[in-house]
Amino acid sequence: MTSVPMTLGKRNSIRPPRPCHRSGLAIILTVIVVFIIVIVFLAMAIEYSRLLEMKERAQTASEASSLAAVQGLAQSTTAARLAGISTAAQNPGNNQSVIVTVTPDNQGDLVLGRWNSIDGLFEPNLLAPSAARTLVKFHKDHPNGAVDLFFAGLLGQGVDVSAFATAERRPDQPVPEQLRIQKPNGDGTLHVNGGELIMNGDCIIESGSPSSLRITNEGILRATQITLAGDLEVDRNDSIMGYLTYPQSTTPPSTFITPSLDGLVERVAREAIGDEIIRLEPGLYPQGLNAQNGDYRLKGGVYFFGKNGIFLSGTASMRSRDAIIVLDKNASFVIDGSQVVLQNSSPENQGLEPWQGISLCSRQATTDCAIRLTNGALLACSGRIICPKGDVLLNDSRLSSSGMHAGTLEIENDAKVTLGDDTPHPHTIRIVQ
Repeated sequence: MTSVPMTLGKRNSIRPPRPCHRSGLAIILTVIVVFIIVIVFLAMAIEYSRLLEMKERAQTASEASSLAAVQGLAQSTTAARLAGISTAAQNPGNNQSVIVTVTPDNQGDLVLGRWNSIDGLFEPNLLAPSAARTLVKFHKDHPNGAVDLFFAGLLGQGVDVSAFATAERRPDQPVPEQLRIQKPNGDGTLHVNGGELIMNGDCIIESGSPSSLRITNEGILRATQITLAGDLEVDRNDSIMGYLTYPQSTTPPSTFITPSLDGLVERVAREAIGDEIIRLEPGLYPQGLNAQNGDYRLKGGVYFFGKNGIFLSGTASMRSRDAIIVLDKNASFVIDGSQVVLQNSSPENQGLEPWQGISLCSRQATTDCAIRLTNGALLACSGRIICPKGDVLLNDSRLSSSGMHAGTLEIENDAKVTLGDDTPHPHTIRIVQ
């Protein structure tokens, strides 16, 4: 018996078709989602880069502004502010040049003050500032405006970005001593009363009495470094320009070398007739010199003037060369409208070797002598003036010297004192924070 295999019908042997259109749609949706995610991350990366760029712009502008400001402090607080503002404006900001604000009360974006290197702190101060801090802000409530970003824009607001930098102007050490006002047990005072004191050296003021440094009536004190161990009185903040320090005590003064007066020949100064030249010889002038006429010349030695000192007025004048003038106790050097030019001793003069670099000095460190310049007088010294207890007064006059050591210095009206060789002392300008 033959068996016949059974066969399935065609309907049972064909599978249903696969839904291809659904798989394609899923792939498209996946691509779209991935594309959106990529776009979002790319946009976030671009906006993050934008924030980093604006942060870097703010930091660069703040550093440049603060450095320019401390450089301007060599002239005045006004010059410092203008330099900081203009330098910041040279940097690109948020669709415009960077803007920094200043206020009269020192509360703006650009603030002047002092840097405490020990504590690492910045102290806002308009009195003898030596540092500057600039804050650059890209804020919605600032003229620079906030940083506009896409996602922040969707919310209708920008992003605030800011940066700051602090720069300091510090004199390189050591600073040569140019002026010392020191009377620890007396009334040593530097008083600039409407005049001006300019010096490129160190200004040391130490006194046991009140108001050892006074700047009044729009007087100006410009010094490389001011070491003040005493009281301070000023009538406006920008009257002092320099690096101001308050030490516990000042360094001791240099040793006073008493001029050798042994063997000096006693002499008498002849009174001049008219504008003739009178040549004085080295020696002792016990009666001093009182002249209203003549051009007095001193050369080659020690000139010791007694208790009457020197009094020049009218058309009288004096010049010295390779000489040193010594004032006796209680003697005065008065220049009333006249001109005096004093040079210091030369290295070739061995007899004056201990006093090289000195043009005028007192007999002893404790000598109470006085120097008075009035009515447009001029005293120009290539050497130093060493009168540790001497009282120096200028009224509407001019004095220049390489340095001075006095007990009291009064600069009144339009008087001007210039100490140093007119060469600015080097300073280090740096970012400290």
